[in-house]
Amino acid sequence: MDFAKDLRTGAIVGAEGARRSKAYVCPRPGCGGSVYLAQGDVQRAHFRHYPGEGTAACDQYFPGTGPLGGVDTSAVAAVVEDLPTELGLLVEHTDNRWGLAIRVPEIPNSELGEASLQTIGKAFIDVFAGNLLLGRASALDVRPGIGSARVTVPPALQPYRSQPSGDWPSGISQERWRRTARAMATFGTLFRQHDGEWVRLREGSSVHWGEDLVLVADKLSPPPGNIVIEAVGHLHGAGIQWVIHHLHLPETALAAAETWLDRLGHQVTERPWGVCLASPARGYGEQGDPIFWIGDTAVLEVEGPAPRAECLAVLGSGTNSQSASFRVGKDRRQCVGVSSHAPGGVRFTVRTQDQRVDFQVVFERRPEETALQRLLEETPRLRVLLGDTSLEAWRDQNSPLPLFDRHLRSVRLDAGVAGVRFTVTAWTDGKRRTLSQVWLREAEMSIASALPTASKLQVEAENLGLIEMEVAPARPVSRSASLDRLARWERVVALIPSKAAPTSPAFVRLPSRADVFLPQTLGTADLIRGRLHTWRQRQLEGNGS
Repeated sequence: MDFAKDLRTGAIVGAEGARRSKAYVCPRPGCGGSVYLAQGDVQRAHFRHYPGEGTAACDQYFPGTGPLGGVDTSAVAAVVEDLPTELGLLVEHTDNRWGLAIRVPEIPNSELGEASLQTIGKAFIDVFAGNLLLGRASALDVRPGIGSARVTVPPALQPYRSQPSGDWPSGISQERWRRTARAMATFGTLFRQHDGEWVRLREGSSVHWGEDLVLVADKLSPPPGNIVIEAVGHLHGAGIQWVIHHLHLPETALAAAETWLDRLGHQVTERPWGVCLASPARGYGEQGDPIFWIGDTAVLEVEGPAPRAECLAVLGSGTNSQSASFRVGKDRRQCVGVSSHAPGGVRFTVRTQDQRVDFQVVFERRPEETALQRLLEETPRLRVLLGDTSLEAWRDQNSPLPLFDRHLRSVRLDAGVAGVRFTVTAWTDGKRRTLSQVWLREAEMSIASALPTASKLQVEAENLGLIEMEVAPARPVSRSASLDRLARWERVVALIPSKAAPTSPAFVRLPSRADVFLPQTLGTADLIRGRLHTWRQRQLEGNGS
């Protein structure tokens, strides 16, 4: 298949210009099954259906086929429930608590149109197990740019399903939220780390020797003890006590582990080679390639299937290429630096007998100062919107908040990209409380709840910036409230264009001599303060104090 539909943009793209990091589906009418990009040494780039994805109406769907030979042996192994359009089951670790959550898709920009936040605030997505309502997400949590919402759910023995409820604007299609996800298995469900989250593996996908996984299983169906690192959490659902285990599969084949994984429906394969970017890029191109400037060094991390594993590393630029034997260290990892003295793409390739992994870095000339300034302005960054106050990372790094901002009803966060997690830290009465790695809606709520009492707030959005806010001290409620009113009155009088404010003659006692009084002319506010002080003194003397 030469063309597929990009799930993120909805555009039809050719295989030659596609990226493996993106999600695609079959564009043929009546199909819509998930496909992956296949590339090999002897085959041109093309799309293939994942096993079990597709329908009989599609002339390009061949049941039972998958990535074979020298194409991409890790394609099936990497399959998790990560498509933006599906209900994905996740294991979440938030604020030292472990739990399950269902991911629901977001609203496309093209459908939201002119609909206001107030309009979609009356719309919801409900998540069920059978006919039992487990949780609900507001449509505000799936608006464009926020990312997929997470709905906390308990383990269930019936399939999970979602459906829209409430009042939805007419321009938004509700069908994307009429989805189902398979139920939990009492003998165990495996989750793999993917983009910083523990995401459930698809049925029949393979796992690797030496891999870390998370298992959720009935307490009465524990995994083999020699692969368990620790039990990290406990859950209750469907009348069963469930245990969340952190597992580490052995580096080499182990019969007991292989038999147990086969029961779960997962085959064990050798860990594939992998290449990832270890240093931050200057930016990213339309195809997702990291961009560096000429003179920079892009650091790549190569991960092998076993300690001290060897491969052939090829570095190519245009028609030129160099190759050498490459070996990873005892921890299965090794870093390599890539640089260029000319603009263009540089491709780093790892080759073995049955696998090939490509990673491309693009080098560009350093932009002029004006162009660089414009580029920095367009760079995604954290923004905190508190009522009419807008704070921006790398510009308003440490900003004092005026007193009236304490009781804001409108608190919004914007990171510029979807899928970002936030860390919120609040200092109250000398104590610090941190809420780590939470999604946007929960971060906004934590800021709103902390504002009335906090002395300082700090918001961090991964590598998109950090903002610290010094909050003005709260005004104490006491018998001196009348003095605060006098201070405000004085400020108002000072702003009135007048030659002379009203005054009155009086005698004022010297602070150093109780028996010496001096004649002075006092304003109205000073006279009232003096009378209040005299009244309090007489009250104290009358009480015998």
